[in-house]
Amino acid sequence: MTVAGIAILVGFQPQMDARMAFGDLLALISAITFGLYSVAGRSQRARYGLFTYTGAVYGLAALWALPAAVLTLQPAALTLKSVSAVVAAGLIPLGLGHTLYNAALRRTHATVVNLIATQEVTGGIVLGAIFLGQTPQGSEIVGALVALIGIAVVLI
Repeated sequence: MTVAGIAILVGFQPQMDARMAFGDLLALISAITFGLYSVAGRSQRARYGLFTYTGAVYGLAALWALPAAVLTLQPAALTLKSVSAVVAAGLIPLGLGHTLYNAALRRTHATVVNLIATQEVTGGIVLGAIFLGQTPQGSEIVGALVALIGIAVVLI
């Protein structure tokens, strides 16, 4: 039910082309690797402390991303505003959010944690409405409600 709600929320696209299929394939690969990340995080809870584990994971992720960052660097685009935005995005939703996610994996079943994580999209819609003045579309509201009902069914 939660997955159906997310599908409604992001919208159905009745036409399919090669580019969309490739995007769907990348999304599927992303979902599989996120699942592996979740299982790995949960399996290491007894072996490593939370900050040791997340520090190692975030450090390796930074090293993995470094070549792409260096190859695409455009010094003229490095303004205080753009650098601040990237640092804030790294610290708040990624650093804090993923650390809390890993902490939750250590205390709760991975299914529950990942169902709740699907609400990242719903959170984005709410934040867009509050801070950017964007009005959610009907499909977004219905999809979020269906997904939340699905989560409630699992949690109850």
